[in-house]
Amino acid sequence: MAADSRGAFRGAVGALLWVAGTALVAPLVGGVPLVGVAQFVIEASPGAVSTTAIEILGKGAQLALVAGLGVTALAAGAALGAYSARVPDALGRPAVLIVTALAGTAAVVATVAGPSLGVVAAVLLGALPVAVYGLALTGAVSVGAPRAAGDRRPFLGGLGAAVLGLVGVGAVSGARTVLSPGASEGEDSATEALPKLDGEDAQAAKEAGTTDGAGAGATVTATPEVTGAEQDGQVTVSTAETDAGVGFDFEGMPQPITPLGSHYVVDKTIDDPEIDGEDWSLSVGGAAGESYDLSFGDLLDHPESTSQVVTMVCISNQVGGDLISTGQWRGVPLRTLVERAAPGDELVDIVTKSADGYTEAVPWAYVRDHPEVLVAYGLNGRTLATEHGAPARLLIPGRYGMRSTKWLTDIELSTSDHEAYWEERGWDEEAVVNTLSYLRAVQRRGDRVAVGGVAYAGLRGVDRVEVSVDGGDTWLDATLEDPPGEFAWHRWRAVTGQPSGELTVQTRATDGTGEVQTKIPSQPHPAGSTGWHRRTLKF
Repeated sequence: MAADSRGAFRGAVGALLWVAGTALVAPLVGGVPLVGVAQFVIEASPGAVSTTAIEILGKGAQLALVAGLGVTALAAGAALGAYSARVPDALGRPAVLIVTALAGTAAVVATVAGPSLGVVAAVLLGALPVAVYGLALTGAVSVGAPRAAGDRRPFLGGLGAAVLGLVGVGAVSGARTVLSPGASEGEDSATEALPKLDGEDAQAAKEAGTTDGAGAGATVTATPEVTGAEQDGQVTVSTAETDAGVGFDFEGMPQPITPLGSHYVVDKTIDDPEIDGEDWSLSVGGAAGESYDLSFGDLLDHPESTSQVVTMVCISNQVGGDLISTGQWRGVPLRTLVERAAPGDELVDIVTKSADGYTEAVPWAYVRDHPEVLVAYGLNGRTLATEHGAPARLLIPGRYGMRSTKWLTDIELSTSDHEAYWEERGWDEEAVVNTLSYLRAVQRRGDRVAVGGVAYAGLRGVDRVEVSVDGGDTWLDATLEDPPGEFAWHRWRAVTGQPSGELTVQTRATDGTGEVQTKIPSQPHPAGSTGWHRRTLKF
């Protein structure tokens, strides 16, 4: 039993070193095999499984999957190590372990790198972390003269060799990354290709790294001194002096336009594809009379490039959640790009394809009537970062974010109805944003309480926001701030007299058609969450 325990421990150590080795070799194979397996699981999982994971874990589902696979690898290593302690043939044990690990790692690396490097190269690269794994495990086995029971020297020797092997693998991978001509140079590299502006404006835009010569920001108004603040979920509860009026920028209120680093990010892809804008092109084809390709420079210089402020919401966002942001986007109308391809009368769907295999479809009839649907290349005055879909992505105002394909590679004109990625998994095909009003800030000022937040109803617009501070017994109209753009949220605030103690705040919005958002709560699947945002707070 003691031998089994020691073998299991050594096997787990070997598995841990294997995971570390595969991470270090990642620059050579273009990804971490453990992450590649996780991505494979995501793609292969039935829609019901994916949906359940999203509903339970939200944006933490991917991290939980990778962590679970890591634990599984350690458990498998421990089981393999325990088995090796029982094999009588001292020479056979390490051979079994190395061959098994080699086959497993080669398969994993082939899954990640096979399409680009080929199976042979994948197996060769897979041998690097396998060697580390084998050294750690074979150190637990005496080869030749028998060793005394409990002698740890062979294991420690193997472990030392494994660590040295890891250092070597890391050095080779690091050198390969540094010497690669296409190595990433950070965010600044995305600002090399900018639209042509005249004279000093062009130089200023280039130096600032902007796409249109002006960044997007918010003018913050003066607020009274805050004497205390705490966070309750997404709601900031604060206390302030009472010698100033209440605007829209008191403690906890979001800016009209979300700062670039705070814009939410949700993907089905764990490891975002890194695309070199200089080598990238966007293909427009399919059922087109005149198929063509666009370079990144073609997009930047396109005569119909336009900017618009758009609020985006993730369809997996819970009521009051943080998966909502507003940005100033720049791009070219999708309608313009499609019309250049001279589509025929039989055109049905515009299918957008991503570098990560994702697909989405928008009816041509909708695209034709909605010039606000963009192929976007800029956000808040800068060219897109990788996490936001660089070099270019789709942007559909008024629809949940899942419709806006990132890392675009192809725009395919289709004469038949296309079933998109999330539609196949049971999510709503149209994904029209539900009317929402989210509480974001509550501030006490003596006997008064200021309540504020954001409201959004997609293309329908917001006509009214109401707030209750007594659990819904009475309602008062909030003051709406003009939105920063036609397709953006409104900030709102209300001030009421309320004694200290417990406060139950809830809010509801009425859209531009006169319809009040539904009170009935629902989960995000399949068409986005619904219900009034409600919080009980204490001062």
